[in-house]
Amino acid sequence: MRAQGWLSAATRFVGGLRPGTLEMVFALLLMIPFILVPPRYASTAPWALVLELLICLAAGFFGRWPVTSGCLVGLGLTAMAVLVTFVFDPSNDLRWSSFAVAIPLISAGTHGRRTLQGLLAVWYWLVLTVIEMAGHFTANDFIAAATIWGVWVGLFILVSVLIRRIADERRALQAARLAAVQSQRRTIARDLHDTTAYATTSIILRAEQAKLRGVTDPDMLADLDYIIAAGRRSMRDLRGMMETLRRNEPDGGADVPPSPWQIAPLDEIVDRRLAELTDNGFRASAHVEADLDSLPESVSETLAKVVVEATANMVKHGDRSAPCSIMIESDGDEVEAVFINTPATTSRLGRQQSTPLGLVGARERVEALGGECSVTSTSPTWVLRARIPIGV
Repeated sequence: MRAQGWLSAATRFVGGLRPGTLEMVFALLLMIPFILVPPRYASTAPWALVLELLICLAAGFFGRWPVTSGCLVGLGLTAMAVLVTFVFDPSNDLRWSSFAVAIPLISAGTHGRRTLQGLLAVWYWLVLTVIEMAGHFTANDFIAAATIWGVWVGLFILVSVLIRRIADERRALQAARLAAVQSQRRTIARDLHDTTAYATTSIILRAEQAKLRGVTDPDMLADLDYIIAAGRRSMRDLRGMMETLRRNEPDGGADVPPSPWQIAPLDEIVDRRLAELTDNGFRASAHVEADLDSLPESVSETLAKVVVEATANMVKHGDRSAPCSIMIESDGDEVEAVFINTPATTSRLGRQQSTPLGLVGARERVEALGGECSVTSTSPTWVLRARIPIGV
């Protein structure tokens, strides 16, 4: 279990590297012993040392060009076998280039190139057996050499099988999690349609029916118009949410529908929320010193969420007799939004009815983009400050 856990961690680490990086790193590590402790034959056969270094270097390119690299390693080892057999005696020095075969064998199996791995394994095993015999062609020498390198080659293949199996298990687990998330999202979308959407539609219809009955009170007409407009906006946002929840790729994709907070432009959302504050009796003002249209989509979406939740909190808990303000500024590197108002002595919503979930969700969105979101409530003001990096 410990070995499997280590392999699983290694698999996750390898998945984050560029293709071919790990192979080259191991190849360079194999070359270090040749530099620190040159073999004894280096003084009499320096070209053999160069050949071993080239074999290690060729193995390092297997991640980028597997067939070419694998063949170059095999040809290099074949040349080494010829030299060891007919030209010079390596004096039983440990030949690190022989272990370079681990790189193509493990990499080929890990990436599912089973045919290439099998062909290279047979080629490498035969050549390494000849090199290990070092010109001593006896039955005992052959059996010993073939057994030694048969075990090593088999071990390299086994490691690749384990890594491949762990990677497949991780992919299957991710697919299962994705399916569970998709099912949950569809369930939430159905619940929204059957509860909130239905209730909101009923409110709009009842308000429209009340207008048709001939209401003459101007204030009552204004309230009904506001209920109808707010209900329609809510239905539009709900439809956007349900479309987002029902799409097949919750982790992204080219056909991602717009977020419900991005159905309207950000500046329009700011104006709308400012008008709502004014309609509720607040002395509201807005100061925007940023090009809201040029913000990245993720930043604009998150900032819209913050604007909606912050102003909703003002409506619920703010003192209508005190001024409130919205300030949005950008210096090109980040955008900052500040919301200031004075809390009412007694909130219009009871403690049991009021929850901070909206602000919590807004803060999580901001932090997900590497920003900061803080709320301070020091008498007599309530301040929400959000900073979001633009380069995300």
